[in-house]
Amino acid sequence: MGRWLFLGAVIFGVALIVFGLSTSYLVSMVALPFLGVGDMISVYIHHLLVQLETPDHIRGRVSLLWRPNGNPCLTRI
Repeated sequence: MGRWLFLGAVIFGVALIVFGLSTSYLVSMVALPFLGVGDMISVYIHHLLVQLETPDHIRGRVSLLWRPNGNPCLTRI
């Protein structure tokens, strides 16, 4: 799973750099789907790891505090 997480982060990072440095509308529009794919891979793997590594008796509470974008929601604590 670590390889997939790393791959998602690399795809997202490279696409974000291409999008940020691009001065061409066409290049920017081509980079956007790759941003989405990289983000979806990363979020999917993060959520999967949270579900697999959290003990059963607190899984619901941890899932409540975990935002869909993979970041802990510290404002709910």
